[in-house]
Amino acid sequence: MICEEVCDDKNAIQTNRTVNVKENCVEQLRELMKEHDLLKKVPNNESYLLRFLYSTSFDVPAAFRRMRSFYEFLVEHPEWFAKDGPLSQKSLIEKDIRILTSLKDRGGRPIFLLKIGNLNPSTMELLDVIRIDDYWLEYIVDDPNLRENGLCVIVDLKNLSLRMMKWSTPYLVRTFLKKLQVLPIKEYRFHVVNSSFVANTFIKIIWPLVNDRLKKMVKFHFENWESLHDFIDPHNLPPEYRGTATLNFSECYEKLYRKDYEIRKSYETYRTL
Repeated sequence: MICEEVCDDKNAIQTNRTVNVKENCVEQLRELMKEHDLLKKVPNNESYLLRFLYSTSFDVPAAFRRMRSFYEFLVEHPEWFAKDGPLSQKSLIEKDIRILTSLKDRGGRPIFLLKIGNLNPSTMELLDVIRIDDYWLEYIVDDPNLRENGLCVIVDLKNLSLRMMKWSTPYLVRTFLKKLQVLPIKEYRFHVVNSSFVANTFIKIIWPLVNDRLKKMVKFHFENWESLHDFIDPHNLPPEYRGTATLNFSECYEKLYRKDYEIRKSYETYRTL
């Protein structure tokens, strides 16, 4: 009993210290925001600021720089951000092009599927597709697994069409990559699977435009499923990636739609800026 009480006391002390550190970091970030004309206008509640603090491992100056870069990018490229809710893009979302799953990689990161081959630049608008990522990010942004570990992205190149070259200009690629880097996500792990002549051509165009920091986060597996399984347990992969997990995309979408009001409300700052 004595040992248990001592352990409980130690746990309580550790919890209090953690809470105090978080509170101090939040307050320091608020103070920095007061000195910045743009950041004076954005939310400064604790929950929102913790997004940027977690993404930089509670390095307050780094969190401030990430937030500043995020909003400067938003002001420069407002069309690249969602300002409504996912229900407004229901028909596009259900084309199975971007899906946040309930699965995790071996590092505890939520798994996000990018079905590049399902994209059709002839019938879709690039910025509508980009905004789908915003919906999913807002849906999961406060999830402890994302906050602590980052995001695992499976980039599936199966059935990639030459039509995608329309969206592969240096300007569009660089802008998309810049947005990736200013989002409040601690880190990414990209796993590229499936290949073809078109996919290889696509990679040759994109790869020189990727900076060294992001390149270190990318693993090319193509059809080497054992290599993919080194990073993601087969129990957390669907059969198409030689796994055993069952994924119901419709259920994933319904969970997202149920948060339509909260997601739309969270974008009020985007609309006013």
